[in-house]
Amino acid sequence: MEPKNSRRKKMWTDEDISFESPSVTGEQRNETLAAFGKFRQNTKGKVSNEEKLKLRFLQLKFQINEFLKGEHSEYRFGFFLALYMKSLELNGKTFAQEINIKPSLLSQFIHNQREPNDTILMRLEIHSNYNFPADLWYGVLAQQKAIELKNDRSLRKHEEAIVKPKVKVAI
Repeated sequence: MEPKNSRRKKMWTDEDISFESPSVTGEQRNETLAAFGKFRQNTKGKVSNEEKLKLRFLQLKFQINEFLKGEHSEYRFGFFLALYMKSLELNGKTFAQEINIKPSLLSQFIHNQREPNDTILMRLEIHSNYNFPADLWYGVLAQQKAIELKNDRSLRKHEEAIVKPKVKVAI
């Protein structure tokens, strides 16, 4: 699920892509936008379902890679799993059946109440026809955990009181 009240940088959508030039006048801009809009409407109907799915998968891979590079640190595994399902236009019950888990367990993954084990990551890899390998899903979990550790001040404070002595060298 997407975080509420997020201060994240906006992720790219196809509406964000602009072909405008700063030297174009207002009238030229309107003509260009109208021509581009007409072109998009004409080509939109010609895109096959397979091509649409490929484009959605590429967009999802791009978003996951941005997350793995440290961008958009408030996202979690469940957000990307929900996007994967949305890309396939599957509801939770159908998707849960396809990967042979209970819908309630799928809901726990989506809402970040539970982390998937290796079996689930492998099923996601197989379900995606190896487009989203298990290690990519694992990378999302690892990045999520790294962010949680980095930001957990109370745990750090508690553990500092336990560990004695600290190494004297700092690099």
